[in-house]
Amino acid sequence: MDKNVKMILLFIITIVIGVVVIKFTIQNFWPLLFMGVAYIVGYIVGKRNS
Repeated sequence: MDKNVKMILLFIITIVIGVVVIKFTIQNFWPLLFMGVAYIVGYIVGKRNS
C-alpha cells in the first residue's frame, strides 16, 4: 500500500512539474514531451527490473 501511494504521489508531482515547465517554455513543448515520456518509460522499466 505504501509503495503504491508513493508511486501515485510521484506520478502526480511529475505531471504538475511537467505542466508548469511546459507553460513557461511552450516553444520547447515537443522536446519536453519526449523527455517526459522517456522518463516515465524508464521509470516503469526500472521498477520492473528491481
